[in-house]
Amino acid sequence: MRLKAVSGAAALIAAFIVSSCAQQPRGPVLSQILPPLFYRSADHTLHLRSCDGTLTAQEKATEVIVRYYEDDFGPGEASCGVRDLSVTLRAPLGSREVLDGATGRPVEVEDLAAPPSTAEHFAILQ
Repeated sequence: MRLKAVSGAAALIAAFIVSSCAQQPRGPVLSQILPPLFYRSADHTLHLRSCDGTLTAQEKATEVIVRYYEDDFGPGEASCGVRDLSVTLRAPLGSREVLDGATGRPVEVEDLAAPPSTAEHFAILQ
């Protein structure tokens, strides 16, 4: 293999590609929630059907701020098997508004006895 010296933009692009490939995953990334969230009143849990990640909830008197952290994978490194992500609230949801921690906007919440199966979830989204 022959190496050729490069400069300018070509060198910058080559350095970026090499450094990007060598990097370890950067960790979880705060992402927008794709609704709906599901609320199970029996155990005060919020559920999200997604590939990976974690849910956290910050509870206030009139609102609950839910944050969804996706695992940060590089291109071609992730595989998706839909899972049920959940977070348990300290108190019943009641009339509190649920907000997306990434956007600050309200999130659609459905009150269900149990989160739907994967097939039911995708039927709801259509």
